[in-house]
Order: sequence, then C-alpha cells, then structure tokens
Amino acid sequence: MSDKRIDTALLAQIIEGEAGGMGIPGMAAVAATLSKRIWQDGQDMARIAHEYYGRATPSPFAELLAMLIEGGELPASEYGFIYSREDVAAGGYPPADYVIMRDGGGPGRELHLFKHWPVETMRELDLKKQE
Repeated sequence: MSDKRIDTALLAQIIEGEAGGMGIPGMAAVAATLSKRIWQDGQDMARIAHEYYGRATPSPFAELLAMLIEGGELPASEYGFIYSREDVAAGGYPPADYVIMRDGGGPGRELHLFKHWPVETMRELDLKKQE
C-alpha cells in the first residue's frame, strides 16, 4: 500500500467532526477505526469520505492523529466501525463491542465501536433465527 494516497486534511476534519465533542478518547477511537479501514482493510479515501459524514474544522489533536494515520503509526485495531448512540438507536443495531462514554454517557456523549459492520451482524442473526 505504499502508493496509497491519504488526505490528511480530510481525515482531520472527519476526526473532529465525528468525535471532537468526545475529547481525546473519542477522537483517538475514530482515528483507530480510520486507520484500520485504510491500512488493515485497504479502503480508499473515496469510501472513507462517503462512510464518515462528520466534518468540522480540525483541532491540533485531530491534525496530529491524521498525520499518524498517514504514516501508519497507530497500533492495529480490531474495531472498524464507530457510531453515535443516536445512529445505533436509529439503525436498530445490536449492542456494541465497546462503548466510550463522556460524562456518564447519554445523547451526544457516547461512541459505540463494532468489530464487524452491525448491519451484517443483524443479517447473520436473522438467518440463524430462520434455521
């Protein structure tokens, strides 16, 4: 993947937009999912831009995380999907593999991390019920 083009400005905007209100732990979690999807799963920037819709003017910490992603310097992650509490509820997703909460959790203060795409997990559960 040495020829992979990484848009660090876009990554920083995504990190800030998706989790700036969650502080450093939330931004680090978003960065870890981005890094996994780019380096471990081979996803390109077009797909990243489409699937992560949060955007905001990046903080210096978001910019630093984006540079670490570009350099492939973040540790490998098993979590490739991250959603807000509101997105999980709206999608009817199963319980997350890990949840990050700020100030005790609640609307706008939770990030739900999944190892597998929750929609696929729901399909698998539906198939098992039909057997």
